[in-house]
Amino acid sequence: MKHLLAISLLSALFGCVGGDGGTDTSVNPVIFAHGNETIRLDKPTEYAVEIPSAGNAITVATGNTVTHVVITGANNSLIVEHSVLIRAMEITGANNSVALGTTVTVPSFEINGANATVSIAAGNRIDRLIVSGSNDIVTIRDASAAVPVINLSGTNISLRVPIGYRSHTTITNTGTNNVVIEQ
Repeated sequence: MKHLLAISLLSALFGCVGGDGGTDTSVNPVIFAHGNETIRLDKPTEYAVEIPSAGNAITVATGNTVTHVVITGANNSLIVEHSVLIRAMEITGANNSVALGTTVTVPSFEINGANATVSIAAGNRIDRLIVSGSNDIVTIRDASAAVPVINLSGTNISLRVPIGYRSHTTITNTGTNNVVIEQ
């Protein structure tokens, strides 16, 4: 039974590899199509992560490079360890959580889904953060996290930042009932 489970996990990781016209086909994405999987990704080459299913707990290991992460499913948890480069991240599904470890770089991060919870740790670099979903909570945990451009265009968004953080970032709020809390 253990071997069957191991084969199933490997099949999920490597057997569901492919690309459609809408993804970057220069790398093969790891697709979590079945849901309720718990997997730690640690690959020596650049890869993509697509999560269209629900209930997954995914960890991206320290030092990995990911072309893009797309979460369209619901109730997923993504943990990104330290010193990871994710070239683009998009969350469109509902009730997803993302925790970025220290010194993670994400040039483009878009949150379009509802009820997302995102934690941004010390030393992270997110060039552009766009939050256009609803009822999302984004927490920048340390003033050393560089997020120079933050766009809030959704509704009922809570952006939590360290005290004094507003002085070195541009926050544009065109949505409704959004709050920026300095803590």
